[in-house]
Amino acid sequence: MLEVSQVYADTKRILAVASEVGPSSNAKLLRGVNCAKIAREIEEYARSLLEQSSNFTDIFGNEARSLCDDLRSDIEALAEAVTPEDMKAHGKSIYYKIQAFMPIAKQHADDRREQTPKDL
Repeated sequence: MLEVSQVYADTKRILAVASEVGPSSNAKLLRGVNCAKIAREIEEYARSLLEQSSNFTDIFGNEARSLCDDLRSDIEALAEAVTPEDMKAHGKSIYYKIQAFMPIAKQHADDRREQTPKDL
């Protein structure tokens, strides 16, 4: 239960980090943004998610591994992005991939919460 809740919390946190270069960011204002730092945080999230995925069911574990695989090239590209347009393009891609994973993490956390016996 704790691991599932942590994955959900980490997913919410990293989505907020990715939003700095995500769809609502302004390319003109991205010049001072440290994309390498953001990419490093997303890389750490992916590594943690991959470690945790073995603790879950095949469906959730497969979804988590798939997200990590999908993020690889975007993380690299974001870290190396020079132009604001590239920063935004790779940031958006990362944001949308993590956003698509969010309901899966939430559902899994909710399912685990319902399975735990309630203290009376």
